[in-house]
Parts: sequence; structure tokens; C-alpha cells
Amino acid sequence: MFLPSLAATLNPNFSTTIALLLAAPPWIFATVTCIASAWHADRTGERYFHIAGWWWGVIVGFIIALCTMNTAGRYVSMFLMAIGYSGFAMTLVWVSNVIPRPPAKRAAAIGLVNGIGNLGNLMGSYVWKAEWGPEYHQSMIVSLVALVLSTVLALVIRQLIIRDNKKLDADERAVMEGADRTRVEEAARLEGITFEQAMERRKGFRFLY
Repeated sequence: MFLPSLAATLNPNFSTTIALLLAAPPWIFATVTCIASAWHADRTGERYFHIAGWWWGVIVGFIIALCTMNTAGRYVSMFLMAIGYSGFAMTLVWVSNVIPRPPAKRAAAIGLVNGIGNLGNLMGSYVWKAEWGPEYHQSMIVSLVALVLSTVLALVIRQLIIRDNKKLDADERAVMEGADRTRVEEAARLEGITFEQAMERRKGFRFLY
């Protein structure tokens, strides 16, 4: 939202029109990375690094912008800041994966996460104050801290999901003991595969992380 404000700091002689035009390429680049990230996340079934990885890029962008007022450096940092939305776009997808059912619970979770996420736009109005320009160091530090906190919270969620998946694995193995295990072993022998491969094929629902 405030990328045009940052673009205006690249050169005090830039008009509003030029600042707005300079703000466009970072978002075009972010659109490409968002599509590529979504495609790759779908192919791999991985979520955390497809979200937090882009946030790390934003963190690098803020660090660059905090360290220099060089035009090229600050403009590169704007590209890194914009790609953060590739991660934010995946957040609601992850919510759907973590809370797949019942539908009412999933819908409530998506609405809750989306609503809380949009509080950032409200806070941004107070964080990116004109009097903090043209450096906007305070604004960037607040945003950087928020991103670090988001990354840590996402990591906590990932570890909780891994723990739950291990519990599902254990429950499934317990069910396969005794007579059930014998049937799986016999099916594996007839199919010409190992017991582990047969178990993998029988694996039920798992959370994506």
C-alpha cells in the first residue's frame, strides 16, 4: 500500500506519476512469483517454506532499505518487499489444509485469519507516517519485527502439525497390528511390493505442513 511512498524517496525530483509507475514493476514481479510459488506448493504439498520463505526475502529487503539510501539498493529492496505477498496468498490455503472439516469450522477459520490479517492495513496507516520519511526507518523496523514474529508463529504451527501427523502414524500402525497386519502383508506379497510400500498406500489423511 505504501510502496509509492517508498518509490518517491528514490529521488526527490520524482513526480507522483513517476513514483506510481516505479511502484508497478515490483508488483508485476510479485505476481509472477506468486503464481510460481502456488504451482510449486501444489506439486510438492509443502506449505511452511512456501509462505515463510518469501517473508525472509521481505526481511532482507527491509534490512537493505535500512542500511542505504542508494537509489538502486532501495529499488531492489522494493522488489523484495513486494514478493512477501506470495507468502500471504498461501496463508489461507494453509488454513484450509490444516482445518479441512467440518466445512463450517473451516469457513470460520478462514474468515478469522483473513479478518485478523487485514488489521495490518489498519496499522499500516499509523506505521508509515509521512514525518518518518524519507528514510522510514521506524516503519521498516516495525514491519520487520512483525515479519519475524509471523515466521516464528508459522514455525510453531508447522511443528504442531508434524506432531499431529506422527500421532496419526502411530494410531494407524496400532490398527495394523495383529490380523490387520497379516492382511496387509498378504496383499503386499500378492502385489509384489514391500510391507512399507503397502502401508504407504493405505495411509489416510495427513495435515500438510
